[in-house]
Amino acid sequence: MRKKILLTAIICGIFIAILLYTLIISTIIFLDCSSELSQIELLKQNVENVDFDWKNTVVPKKYVRIDQAAEDADYEYIYNGESIDFISYSETWDEELLKELETELYNNVHGDEINYIEKIEVVDGETEEYSGYYTSEPISFIIPISYYGLFPNQAAFMIPSNLTTIRLTGADRRKTVKEMARTLSHEYGHHFTYFYFDLNKNDSDLKSDYAKLRYETDTPVKIYGEPETREYYLNNHMWDLGEIAAEDYSFFMGSELSKRKIEYKDCAQLLRIYAKSERKYKNLECLSTYDAFNVSPHENPALRPPNQVEGLADYFYSFVDEQAPEYTFITDIPHFNLEYKRSSKNKYKILWDKPFDDKNIIYTLVGYDEDNKIVEVPKSIKGDAKYSYAYIGHQTYDSGNMHYWFDDNIPDREFIRYRIIALFPDNSVYYSQPLDVEHK
Repeated sequence: MRKKILLTAIICGIFIAILLYTLIISTIIFLDCSSELSQIELLKQNVENVDFDWKNTVVPKKYVRIDQAAEDADYEYIYNGESIDFISYSETWDEELLKELETELYNNVHGDEINYIEKIEVVDGETEEYSGYYTSEPISFIIPISYYGLFPNQAAFMIPSNLTTIRLTGADRRKTVKEMARTLSHEYGHHFTYFYFDLNKNDSDLKSDYAKLRYETDTPVKIYGEPETREYYLNNHMWDLGEIAAEDYSFFMGSELSKRKIEYKDCAQLLRIYAKSERKYKNLECLSTYDAFNVSPHENPALRPPNQVEGLADYFYSFVDEQAPEYTFITDIPHFNLEYKRSSKNKYKILWDKPFDDKNIIYTLVGYDEDNKIVEVPKSIKGDAKYSYAYIGHQTYDSGNMHYWFDDNIPDREFIRYRIIALFPDNSVYYSQPLDVEHK
């Protein structure tokens, strides 16, 4: 009897050992992503009711590649990049420009999160007051499991996740990658920060690690996570925590092209350029955009610049295999001594000091409305400039028999808030104290 019990125990032990061995081998093969996983197909499903934390899921993009050609029949051009589709709905943006856009995308600092970008779209016109926006669509990856009949037929493993689409608008107006770079960097910043920062687009975001670093109790408007209405969101765009995070990403991790600097001329300088060459005047880049990094390093100038928030750069770079750059951290408050003088009717002069010794610093005078939105950029100068002032208002200039006049209409505004933005060679930024001017 004992022999039978012992024999039965040995047989059971052997069977269990074989079963465990088989399960271990199957698990190893599964984790190694064997050739069986090449059967993976991307099935878009509604998984809104599935509780998951998609930012922790890593599925190589090569397994989820899809061809957009059938879906986007009305596109003008399409470029199937290495792992992302670039689709143009604009006659202006051809395949060569889309290839350049791919290069520009990868010039932004990135990590594994870039595998979850599905496509970049370029369209004409401004869409609902946005120069760009991103959407993240819930999907599920279906992985069939089949190993020598060990699993039931149709057995599969489902990984819920999200794929992002970035859409850049105004393609008929912004006809180069240089002009799109800042918007692309900002929208990718949304993808990056929502991937890693545990942000959920509601007021719980204010308890996140990022918000604890960034939130300032002395801000004039409350930073919010979930807008009350769409109108509230548009009017308070710069105070949305998700928008602040995207701007911080662009500041720290955006490409060099997204941080382009532009020299701005005051109305007296512009008048002389026009008098000498109308063609040269029309080609001045400063007339067409306030998007330059020395003008708007961050959408919200009422917050501390990102480089002046201790630990913030390191936090962003903690999610990628790169070290955060070194930034200039200002401890002693410098004095710019902004001064506004009226020299005659509708003619004014703004003066300021250059408190830093570095001659490569760019000082840019920027004018804002009551909501800290940019309305004018009168002038920028280098640190080695002999004079630091800007003329605004009505200007005249005589050349030979010609009499020229120019009016920038700045004094027509009842209120303007001026700041000097000091941009260091390492892309660090410091803002002067604001100077509020009321025109009577």
